[in-house]
Amino acid sequence: MVDKKVARIQAETYRNRGVFYFDSRQYEKALTEHEKAVQADPTHLRAHVSKAITLRALGRNDEALQAAEDIVKRDPEYAFGYIARASALAAFGRNEEIIKDFEKAISLAPEEPIAYYNFACFWATQDDEENTHRYLERVIDVDPSYNARIATDHDLEQYREREWFRELAAFRPSVRAEEKETAPAPAARTPSSPAAPAAAAAPAAPPAAAERAASVRLQAEGAFHRGVYWFRRQRYEEALAAHDQAVNIDPTFLRAYVAKSITLRHLDRLDEALDLANEVVALEPSYALGYLARAAALEWKGDWEEARKAYERGLELNPTEAVLNYNFACYWAHRDDEEHAKEWLARAVDLDATLKSYSVTDPDMAAYRDRPWFQDLTSLGG
Repeated sequence: MVDKKVARIQAETYRNRGVFYFDSRQYEKALTEHEKAVQADPTHLRAHVSKAITLRALGRNDEALQAAEDIVKRDPEYAFGYIARASALAAFGRNEEIIKDFEKAISLAPEEPIAYYNFACFWATQDDEENTHRYLERVIDVDPSYNARIATDHDLEQYREREWFRELAAFRPSVRAEEKETAPAPAARTPSSPAAPAAAAAPAAPPAAAERAASVRLQAEGAFHRGVYWFRRQRYEEALAAHDQAVNIDPTFLRAYVAKSITLRHLDRLDEALDLANEVVALEPSYALGYLARAAALEWKGDWEEARKAYERGLELNPTEAVLNYNFACYWAHRDDEEHAKEWLARAVDLDATLKSYSVTDPDMAAYRDRPWFQDLTSLGG
């Protein structure tokens, strides 16, 4: 029988993977991970919520509503169950019930920003500016870091020119790449999978030892994915804490070191970021993502030539790594080299189509958004 604590760790790891895939709009993969999560620990209600939300994103609306109803029945005091049900009800236009569910969620968890945020987005779909404004203000009161999410959410597009919106979102209509303090973090610069490089052949471990090693890696991956989650929301201190936890749990997990280095860079701790990236490269010279971390730190330190060499070395080692291709495109965009930016962006989106939607809102690519080639590459040209 699986220990309850182990089951919860496994479930949380699967859910974190699912959240990562969901954020990348890979909903089928997200659903697979969320289903694994609820199978690992059927009592993990947050995993059930994630599954219901993913079903909704896949257009499986009846299943999404049923899943949310089950959560509410299981625990009528669980705020996220009502948030999931409100999301599912939106597909059926049952607005009175949606409003009641959001109000119930807020009454149960008045310090939970996502309840206010989703309620604001609901009001935006109803063209109710007053209530949209009202609930977005509450979001910022509870969690000021939501300003970045507000600024880029397509559900709120119609209000971007409003003065109240700009104040809440700290909106920057034309963010330049060098404005590191305010520019949203490129998603491609976030580690995109937990895979570590292949290790040298070693004698087979005894079954018990192998099981312990797998458990350690599973826990480290859980912490790693929490870090990715916070990083994508520009909450870098939380991301750093999670990546620190990952490397402490499993000191052999190189991907977590890369993630930590990149997070340090976004905290403007550039020397630490570069030192850590160099340690990764020294430890495993054939690990392509170590050079990504090195290039990212060098780029922000203004050492363009060494940054280029690091990108090229990483791509030489793994030419099909989408995040490397994408970040090299951003590098050329920072250098105002449109031809090279176009070339490497084309390679990146060919390797990973989810980068198309990201690049549309990435401030590193802002200079090219009106170009026909950019619109064609990102499927915005029709």
